[in-house]
Amino acid sequence: MKISHRQIEKVRVFIMGQQEHKCPLCHAPLRGGTTKKKPALDHDHDTGFIRGVLCLHCNGMEGKIIRAAQRGAGKGNDALAWLHRMIDYLDLHSTPQWSAPGRRGLIHPLHKTENDKRLARLAKAKAKRRAAKLVKG
Repeated sequence: MKISHRQIEKVRVFIMGQQEHKCPLCHAPLRGGTTKKKPALDHDHDTGFIRGVLCLHCNGMEGKIIRAAQRGAGKGNDALAWLHRMIDYLDLHSTPQWSAPGRRGLIHPLHKTENDKRLARLAKAKAKRRAAKLVKG
């Protein structure tokens, strides 16, 4: 049954009550509490069916993610199945899968550890001080 614009608020309030006034994705309170995230009546853009009430942030992210999944899956393929495979892939690789003899986990050469980043910041600051000293000269 298609609802009218005047019914949106009543439906949103009803669904939020069923969801205990929390965004089902980030679990932030939708009304009251400390965050007071603004609620959005989420719906499937293909079918029009109302799915639930999300905070505006999660509603926007859901749209971006499903569009990205549609691109990832390729034309005519199931974006939801692609997302499930993506989650399975990330779960599988949450611990190192590829190793070299005597070592656990291969690390990409472009990856910077927190210590690498710290050392780069220190080197940049040192170079900046050296340049400033030369200018004052």
